[in-house]
Amino acid sequence: MLKLKENNCIIIQLDINNLKLVNDVYGHSEGDRHIRAAAAIIEESFREFGICYRTGGDEFITVISPYSDEKGATDAIETMKRKSDEYNKNENPPVRMEIAHGFAVCDDTTKELEKTELLADQRMYECKKK
Repeated sequence: MLKLKENNCIIIQLDINNLKLVNDVYGHSEGDRHIRAAAAIIEESFREFGICYRTGGDEFITVISPYSDEKGATDAIETMKRKSDEYNKNENPPVRMEIAHGFAVCDDTTKELEKTELLADQRMYECKKK
């Protein structure tokens, strides 16, 4: 669970698609390479807007705080998609780099950081299913 000094933020949940497939078919060293590449893409895409954290094996979270609107989050997500496509084209990994994402806003109207984090997570899993 997140703990922030203020609740005026955007929470972005991120998850690497198909990491289990990479590990099972191509080995854990390839899976580690996939994680490092995803981490670099995420950090490069979001560093201008917020702080990124790895929260689990293939899961990351970015917090944009404080925020003024959702444009920074949507711009960073588009950058992440573009950088993933560039990585796939240039590096030709055995399994395409795909990073599922979901975000939610916590502001004066919502005020509940935990619910915002859960909503971002639900939206990320919806993206993962596509």
